[in-house]
Amino acid sequence: MLHIAEAVLCQTATVLLLQGAELVMPKWSILVSTTPKRYNNCFLKIIFHLEKLVGDKPIEIIGLFDNYYTGTGSKRNSIIATAQGEYISFVDDDDWVDDSYVEKIWEAICQNPGADSIYFNTLVKKPDGSSQEVRYDHTLPQDHKFFYDSEGRSQSVLKVPFTCAWRTSIVRDIPFEDTRSQDIAWARLANKRISKFVYIEDPLYIYNFDIRKSEAKDLEEKVGL
Repeated sequence: MLHIAEAVLCQTATVLLLQGAELVMPKWSILVSTTPKRYNNCFLKIIFHLEKLVGDKPIEIIGLFDNYYTGTGSKRNSIIATAQGEYISFVDDDDWVDDSYVEKIWEAICQNPGADSIYFNTLVKKPDGSSQEVRYDHTLPQDHKFFYDSEGRSQSVLKVPFTCAWRTSIVRDIPFEDTRSQDIAWARLANKRISKFVYIEDPLYIYNFDIRKSEAKDLEEKVGL
């Protein structure tokens, strides 16, 4: 069971730390940031879902919410600084994860000590109801490539995104900027540090793509980022 272990008041955000097995340092920190606007309809749903998946494993879930005027990059920097796990992964509050997300990543962490990244496929869901599975490869010379498979279906392969699992020690010093696409810029730098990795060929992360609900777009309109 998870319990509230600590609540830390920061300059720009309140960090809610939910810690797993008592008196055991967490091995993995799952990081979720939100805004007051999305606290009830998005943030709590994904937090409770993750809590159920984690169970009594030594995994911490850190949720960060603020006064809305903190940039997305700044919030992610604050939440990384708070993380105690050997590994970190990000989950956006308006996205979702597969029911096997925790179990498969946890197994990969335990069986592959020292891995720099554990990455997995993403299922992209679009507003029109369609979806597409995206695969990743940190060795790509460019950010992405598109191709058609033998059955004529379009396929995508991208650099490893920030939403996958990273060994904390190799990425903690990479700052997120308060700009649009700051997650892509961060991931570009993190990809260069991957040496040992594990690739899980399952869509463990579910990305709900809708530019109309983008927090980055909201912040740009609200504070002129």
